[in-house]
Amino acid sequence: MSPRNIRWLVAAMIIVGLSTPAVTSAASPPSTYVALGDSYSSGNGLAPAIAKSGACARSLSAYPELVARQLKFSSLTFVACSGATIAQIQSQAAGAAAQIRRARLVTVTAGGNDLPFTGLSEACIGLVASVSATAIRYVPGVSGPTYCNAALSKAVSLLGGRFNTIAGSISATPATLATALTKPSLIERRLAALYLKVLNEASAPRNSTSGTQLIVVQYPTLIEQPSSGNCLLSAAPINLPVQTSINGLFPGFGSSATSELIQVNRLLERETATVVASLHRRGYARISLVAPTSSFAPLNCLNGSSPDLNGIVLSASSSGLASDSLHPTRAGHSLIAAAIVAKWRTTGQ
Repeated sequence: MSPRNIRWLVAAMIIVGLSTPAVTSAASPPSTYVALGDSYSSGNGLAPAIAKSGACARSLSAYPELVARQLKFSSLTFVACSGATIAQIQSQAAGAAAQIRRARLVTVTAGGNDLPFTGLSEACIGLVASVSATAIRYVPGVSGPTYCNAALSKAVSLLGGRFNTIAGSISATPATLATALTKPSLIERRLAALYLKVLNEASAPRNSTSGTQLIVVQYPTLIEQPSSGNCLLSAAPINLPVQTSINGLFPGFGSSATSELIQVNRLLERETATVVASLHRRGYARISLVAPTSSFAPLNCLNGSSPDLNGIVLSASSSGLASDSLHPTRAGHSLIAAAIVAKWRTTGQ
C-alpha cells in the first residue's frame, strides 16, 4: 500500500457518521408520536435498520421506537434523519405537519450537524501510541492543530462565543436559565425557530396547558474530562492488513483538543437548555427538556470505551470506519428513552 493510499485510508477512518446525507420523509397514517432529529434520534448504525429508511439510517432500536412501545402510542411518525441540520429538521416538521397537529408527543434532537460535530472530530483527531504519549500523528491536509483550531473557532462562533487559540479557552456570554435570551447566538436563534415551528404546527400556543407536548432531547456528554494526557477514542488500536507506521496506534484527541471539544459539547447543552427555558418563560408551557440520565457513561479517555456510547469503530470495509462511531449504543438509546418516558409521565399528559 502506497503512502498516499495509507493517508486516504486513515482519513476515511476518522470521518464520523454524522455527515450521512439527510433525506426527510413523513409517514402518511395518523400518528400520536412524531420523532424529529438527526442521527442521535434516528439510531444511526444500530440494528435492525428500518426498511427503506436509506441514508436516514433509522433503526428499530432507536429511542423513538423504544418510547413508542413503552408508552403504548398507537402509531409513530419517525422522520429523524442522519446528518440533518436544524434547517432540515424544520423541513421534517413541515412534512409531518398533519401528524404533529394530531400528536400527543413530539421529540427532537438538533444542532450537532450545524457546528458540525463531524468536522470538529475530523480536524482534531490524531493517532497516539497511548494516553501518555507525547507524539501525535496527524493526517496531512486533514487534521492537526491548525485545522482543529479553525474548526473550533467556527463552532464556537456559531454558539456566540470566542475561542482563544493560544490559551485553548472558550468564552461565551453567560447564558442562565433565570434571564431572558437577550443576545442569542446563531445556534440559539435556529433552535428557537425550530421549536416554535413545531409548537405552531401542533397548535400549542402560549399559555396552553394541553395538547401536543414537545420534548427537546439533548445530546449526551460525549467525552469525560481526563485527568491528564490524550483521550483514546477506541479500545482497539488500528491494525491494517499490511505493515504500516500507523499499526498499533489508537485514534485519539490530544489533551488540549479534548478539553476544548468538551467545552463545545457543554456549551451546546447549555444553549439548548437556555432556549427551552426562554420559550417556557414566554408562556409556551408545552415544551420541556430531557438530558440523558447521569448513568449515561461518556467515552472513557483512558480505555476508549463506554457501554452507552461507541468510540471510533473500525470496520473491515474499505472506508475503515463504521457509521455508528461516536453514537449511542443500544444501551445508550435505552437510557435516553427512559429519560423521555419519565419526563412524559410528569409533564406530558
